[in-house]
Parts: sequence; structure tokens; C-alpha cells
Amino acid sequence: GAALQAGANPYDLALDAPLTLNVPGSGTWSPKNYTREFAGEVTLTEALAKSINTAAVRVSENTGRARVKALAADLGVNSPIADGPALALGASEATLLEMTGAYAGFLNGGVRAQPYGMRELRMKSDGSLLMEGGNGSPLRVMDERAAGQLVWMMSQVVAQGTGSRAQ
Repeated sequence: GAALQAGANPYDLALDAPLTLNVPGSGTWSPKNYTREFAGEVTLTEALAKSINTAAVRVSENTGRARVKALAADLGVNSPIADGPALALGASEATLLEMTGAYAGFLNGGVRAQPYGMRELRMKSDGSLLMEGGNGSPLRVMDERAAGQLVWMMSQVVAQGTGSRAQ
């Protein structure tokens, strides 16, 4: 999402090849693909659809970890996000409510969604309002083009990628 927001498009290429990064304070780190194989140049869509870790880390590093973290926060992820390159692989923890809100922000065309459990509580006897919750004002945190591209890319995970069994 951060890469798309920064001007990338789903058909841009990323390299799927061995990668080793120096992580200050931790030493070297080499992300691995599940298959332990490499495909060379792949589109961003293919990298996402097939969960290609080395390409994801390269895209995140090229986009900038600060941008990735900022978009996550803008979309409502308030849990601490890892500072290292593994953040591209989801190394940080987030609550289900945070993740639901973040994904809803993509589906809302880049407008932040504030998850809620109920809108209002009324007395059954007379219908009087006891409590009401609001969603606040809509806040655009991602441009509509980038959000739409990301939703399409995510659909490819199910259509032709690692989530194909979900069909």
C-alpha cells in the first residue's frame, strides 16, 4: 500500500532473489521464501499473490520503512510496529480490530475506517436512546487510486496466488 501511495503500480517489477540485509544491533538477516526458490523479476501483483518474501522486503526497503509504518498508523494500527526490515512480512503484532479497520480502509477507497461494535443502544420499552456511538468524520489516508489498486492486487491472492484454496 505504501509503495502504491508513493507512485508504484501493480505491474512494476521487484526482484525475487537472495537478499541479505545488515540489521543494526542484530547482525545480518536474510528473508526466505516458503518454497526456498526464486523467480527473478516479478510484478508487485505476483509478489503479493504468491507471498514472495524477498520481493516484499525489497519493495518495503525501497519505499521506506517510515512510509510503511506511517500508512499502517494512518489506517488505525496503533500497536507498536517493528523497526526492522521484517515489518514487510508482518513481523509485528496487531489486534484483530486494528487489522479489520486497516483492511476496511482499503475497501473504503483509502478512507480510514473506525471499527465499532454497535451504533446505539435503546430501551426496548419506549425506544429512548441510552447510548450512541459515532464513527467520526471520514478521513482520507490513502489516495483512491492506490487503494483500488491494492484491493485488486489482494483479490489476486485468491484468484491465482497462495489463497487460491479460498475460492
